[in-house]
Amino acid sequence: MAVRDKSVREAQIASYGDAVAKRYAFLKERGSDRSVIEKDPILRHLKAEFSRRQKRLLAATPKVKPKPAPVVEEAPKKEEKPKEKPKKKEKAKKPAAEGSKE
Repeated sequence: MAVRDKSVREAQIASYGDAVAKRYAFLKERGSDRSVIEKDPILRHLKAEFSRRQKRLLAATPKVKPKPAPVVEEAPKKEEKPKEKPKKKEKAKKPAAEGSKE
């Protein structure tokens, strides 16, 4: 599995960047023309690897979209009283008859 550590990817990019610069300097010192330098297979390979490493670094880093801050409008809140349960209506009790049925 590929390494996803950002510091490792950056180190790889730096090493390939140095290798490209060294190879280019070597060919320039040798007296090669620009057209010959661009066609050099080793330099082309190093540039390709450098490009691949940069793409992998971008792919390995998570894409984080900044979330817009939620707009909270603080309206003055009225003090809410807890709702009381409606009282049950009590049925009117019939007064007990003075004389009970016997």
